[in-house]
Amino acid sequence: MGAHGPIPRRDSSETRRGRNTFHRKGADRPADAVAVPDDVRCDPAAMAFWDAHAPALVAAKRLRPEHAATFAVVCHVAAEVKALAARVAAEGPVVSTGRSVKANPAVRMLRDARRDLFQFASAFGLTAVADARLPQEPPGDDELTELRHFIGGLATGWPTSK
Repeated sequence: MGAHGPIPRRDSSETRRGRNTFHRKGADRPADAVAVPDDVRCDPAAMAFWDAHAPALVAAKRLRPEHAATFAVVCHVAAEVKALAARVAAEGPVVSTGRSVKANPAVRMLRDARRDLFQFASAFGLTAVADARLPQEPPGDDELTELRHFIGGLATGWPTSK
């Protein structure tokens, strides 16, 4: 079942106060290296998806070692989507039987695999809506200092130097 209600703001007061579950789960924890599961290594298309997305997810602390098997499923579904898309492109949306023409069954399988990939990728924040629901990290001290410096210059009407 999907998330309900309005998309929470990334800079909400709940996030600033540390009441957001994302921050309680490990905002202060360093990002651990995640080992690639063996079944992903065996599939070049799945490995390409892992290489494209896993480093950013680890850096954002959305992919941890205990989630590697789940993300491996996402990689396999992405590889399946790629293979089915190539098959449909080669065969076309309809196939000829002995006496007639019928819908290519790979089209339905591709549609279902794409739906599954979208659903699984949402769990890791790989879609626009899922990414908007995840709060961003609170700004560091350097960012706040630069922001205060900039705002101070705007309030006086003159740019200030550091």
